[in-house]
Amino acid sequence: MKTGLKRSVAIAALMTVPMGAAAQELVIWHDKGDLGTVMFEEIGAMFAEEHPGVTVRALSFPTDQWLSRSIAALNTDTAPDLLFNDNFRINVIHQSSGRLTGVEAILEGLDPETRAAIPEGALDASTIDGTLLMLPLQQATGAFGVRTSWLEAIGEEFPETWEDVFRIGVRFATEDPDGNGADDTFGMALQAGNASVTHQMLELFGFGAGLDHLIIDDEGTVVLDNPRNAELIRTFLRIFEEEGMVSPDTINHVFTDMYQLIEGGRAGMFRVLDANVVRWETVDGLAGDYTIGPIPSLFEDEPAAVEMHSVRSMVVTPSSDNADLAAEYIAFALRPEAQAIMFRNKGSAVRPDIPLDGLTDPQTFFADPQFPVNPNDFMSARYSWYPELQEAFYREISEAIANPPENFDAWIAATAEAMRDEVARLMG
Repeated sequence: MKTGLKRSVAIAALMTVPMGAAAQELVIWHDKGDLGTVMFEEIGAMFAEEHPGVTVRALSFPTDQWLSRSIAALNTDTAPDLLFNDNFRINVIHQSSGRLTGVEAILEGLDPETRAAIPEGALDASTIDGTLLMLPLQQATGAFGVRTSWLEAIGEEFPETWEDVFRIGVRFATEDPDGNGADDTFGMALQAGNASVTHQMLELFGFGAGLDHLIIDDEGTVVLDNPRNAELIRTFLRIFEEEGMVSPDTINHVFTDMYQLIEGGRAGMFRVLDANVVRWETVDGLAGDYTIGPIPSLFEDEPAAVEMHSVRSMVVTPSSDNADLAAEYIAFALRPEAQAIMFRNKGSAVRPDIPLDGLTDPQTFFADPQFPVNPNDFMSARYSWYPELQEAFYREISEAIANPPENFDAWIAATAEAMRDEVARLMG
């Protein structure tokens, strides 16, 4: 953005004159489905109360289409006014197009209270090569969920450690916790069908356990074979080795498959994102029958925590004909009442001071967390080649899931060396 918010306010003041005011439309592209569209348009309706004649139209596309359409539109100057997505996806379209110019002017124009309410970690995750490329509006977090009725059926409590997880998981798989008389339950639902979904599961458990980095550190040094990292990876692979912990088809599962197991009542433990709890209030048999808590502890000296799963951000495109108004919309979306709309529809906000009225208990768990929130390292914000390194590492993980290594220590050492060679190639 080349113009600051002060100029935006002046332009907006002219636009709010009722007589002769021209209608204006802001268009947003996102991939957050129908609830995301409702979220942006509800905020737009509030925005229009201060900007008569302005409408907001939000369009959702499947993620792959959002990526390809956004890149093509940026390259041809046909993009909408605003783009919204997870920070790593906005990074992808910027790396492919080079057309995004940053949002420092919007940040500088925020009132002091709003600026102070944005976590520095969210801003760091939105900064690419020293430029604040996008403004964070949501800070999505991930926790651990367990079927409450299943715990009661086998006389267990919510798992606090990974040894608890394995014990409970085997019992869920073997003791008919749903009482239907069939051998059709699993200890946990995971997804491991490709690198982009497998890394979300391993990072949930790793950063939730308190790791600072998973594959490489800030200097690009491979840390996979550090003792704690190795312990995490060994624990993750063990999930697939324990009988009944996950479906045998998990190595092919992606989002849809994982959620079918969770919502269909066939898995006792699972990831819970703040975005999930909105939908699950409408799922018969699941609503009201799961307990949310922190990620089970892996290290005795680390407190129980949840993971900052992603930062969802918004940018004004260089082809917008309403760039100043679009910048104002982003700033407006950071107000507490707008953030509350985000939370009610998609389960996350970036501000910690939103109104809690009307939120369900599962939503309140995320809106007012009683546990530390450990950030993902968002290494793709530091190194543009990091997704390629991730892809290489998770190919190794997939092979180890399919063919468990006989000697884990030798496998982790060899994998770490392979990743060092890959980092040298990518950095070179």
